[in-house]
Amino acid sequence: MGTIRHVFLILCFVGGVAGGGSVQVQNVLLKDNTTIVNITLPCNATEDESNCTVSYQPIMTTDLDGEVRVSLGALGHPVEALSSGHLLVAKDAGGIFDMSVVFLTSYSTDIGATGLILNRPLPPQFAEELDLYVPTIKHPGVEFLGIGGPTEPERGFVLHTVRGLAGSREVSENTFVGGRRATIIQRVHQNPSTHSYRLLYGTARWGPLQLDGEIRRGGWMTLRPEPGDIFGIPSELMWNHLMKRALSVPASEEM
Repeated sequence: MGTIRHVFLILCFVGGVAGGGSVQVQNVLLKDNTTIVNITLPCNATEDESNCTVSYQPIMTTDLDGEVRVSLGALGHPVEALSSGHLLVAKDAGGIFDMSVVFLTSYSTDIGATGLILNRPLPPQFAEELDLYVPTIKHPGVEFLGIGGPTEPERGFVLHTVRGLAGSREVSENTFVGGRRATIIQRVHQNPSTHSYRLLYGTARWGPLQLDGEIRRGGWMTLRPEPGDIFGIPSELMWNHLMKRALSVPASEEM
C-alpha cells in the first residue's frame, strides 16, 4: 500500500511538471520496494546531458512538531568538488531549511551527507518540551544555541574552535565537531577572545546523491567558508550575507 501511494504521489508530481513541457520523464523503476522516477531537465548546449538527469525518490521525514511528511528527494549525479567543510546556502529549500545556512560535516557519494544548520536559534519552548540542556550564555556572539536540523532533535552537536580535544574532529580549518561538551564550554568561557562554539540540537541528513540532486536543481548555493563565516556572523544576518557572496561568485568558483 505504501509503494502504491508513493507511485501515485510521484506520478501526480511528474504529470504536473511534465505537462508544462519543461522536463522529460524517462522511466519509473520499482526495485526493492523503492520507487524512483528519472527526469531529464533542459540542458544548455555546453552541458553534459547526463548531468541534467535528476531522479526523485520518496523521502519520509518527521518535523520538529512530530508530524510525518512524505516528499520527493532529488537524486543527482555527483557534484564535482563537493565535500565536508563547505557551506550550503538555501536558495529554494522549504520548511526548516528556508533561508538557512548549513555547514557540511560529512559527505560521500556512497553514504550521503550530514550537516548542521547554523542560523536557527533554539526556541525556549522547544528546549523545555524536549528537556534539553541549555548552558548559561556568558558571551553572546561567541556562544550560540540553535536547531541543527530535523533529524535527532534531542541530540546535541557542538561546533567549536577548541583544538586537541578527545572525540573531536576537524571538519575545516579551525572548525571542529564533537568532544566533551562541558570541556568545550569551559574552554570558551576561559578564552572568549580566541574560542567560540555553537551548540546545535538535531542534524540534517541526506541519502546518497540526494544533496547532489537538490544542488543541481537549484535548491542550494555552495561556498567555501571564509574566516569568520561560521562563528563571526550573527545568525539573523548570516543568510543575507552569504547569499550575496554566493550570487557574486562565478559558478565555476563556488566549490
